[in-house]
Amino acid sequence: SLEKLPTSIEEYFSVISRIPKNGKLKAYLSTAYYYRGGESVDMVKAGIKSVEEIIKML
Repeated sequence: SLEKLPTSIEEYFSVISRIPKNGKLKAYLSTAYYYRGGESVDMVKAGIKSVEEIIKML
């Protein structure tokens, strides 16, 4: 349910930290989250690529 989803990036990192071998997932999440508000085309492309990789992992 949506009520149980993390409400901040810190909460997402906390959830991810419980997953073994989470390094790539955490890196992709960081890139996807922190590209928000960016204006650089390369930054946006990196964010989109990270989201694609997260989806593949799930």
